[in-house]
Amino acid sequence: MHKVFLNAAGVWPVEYMKTTMPIGQRISRFLEERYVHRAHPHYLPELVVFGVILLLGVWPMLSLAARALETMR
Repeated sequence: MHKVFLNAAGVWPVEYMKTTMPIGQRISRFLEERYVHRAHPHYLPELVVFGVILLLGVWPMLSLAARALETMR
């Protein structure tokens, strides 16, 4: 019988497994398996929302700059 089954009452099998892979490489592999192989979302709606937010943020600044340049003339 395997020693894990013999000692199953007192010791978890995890104590017998030693990791030789560095933690950074394990994290990298986890993230790759979790996020790289899933279906890619549609980027167009996100790009449109980002453009609207950018336009709403920049438009007041540009109109203030144009107003200041008009009053300087």
